[in-house]
Amino acid sequence: METGYRVIDHTADMGLEVYGRNRDELFRQGTAGLIDLLVNRNELTADAARLVHVEGVDPTDLWINYLREILYLFNGEGFLVREVGELTFADPVTDATAATADAGAGFSSAAVPTVAPTVVPPGDISADSTTPPAIDRDEEGEVDAAAPNSVTGDGGRERLYRLTASCRGEDYHPARHALKTEIKAVTYHHAEVRETPAGWRGVFIVDV
Repeated sequence: METGYRVIDHTADMGLEVYGRNRDELFRQGTAGLIDLLVNRNELTADAARLVHVEGVDPTDLWINYLREILYLFNGEGFLVREVGELTFADPVTDATAATADAGAGFSSAAVPTVAPTVVPPGDISADSTTPPAIDRDEEGEVDAAAPNSVTGDGGRERLYRLTASCRGEDYHPARHALKTEIKAVTYHHAEVRETPAGWRGVFIVDV
């Protein structure tokens, strides 16, 4: 699978279809694509660091919560991410892996070298990009917290996905950074992240 991202047509909003050879690359490319919608990412420096911690009840929820946190760094703190270093994923604990997970063996922290984004021509969302998320959501796409067993399985064992990302970038300066698009939010509409035989694929739509 080709690594990179492409802008997809979506009514009045904007979206990206993102590709990566593995999950780390997918999240790095999602970051790069989101920042490139805001400013010219190649003009940013990597002089300062931020550590991002997010959780999700399923892979799509983790994907959107992560991208929302990257956007919040800009909208809320005026910080633009230039690159993402180490990514640490912690998948849900199951009964079969509880013993090793409790001992600290359920975490994957292998870092993959950063890959420069490759922008490919715009196109429509592919027909298989509307796969429904595994967790119950309301009509706005938000996770339904009232749904039974949405976060814990039988016996109350936690089913949260977690991610810690080491990000580097710089503070936003209007005189140096031309803002290309004002993004209000990353939405759940058409949101998707999944592993395919060729690699990983993700989709997200932003509210502009």
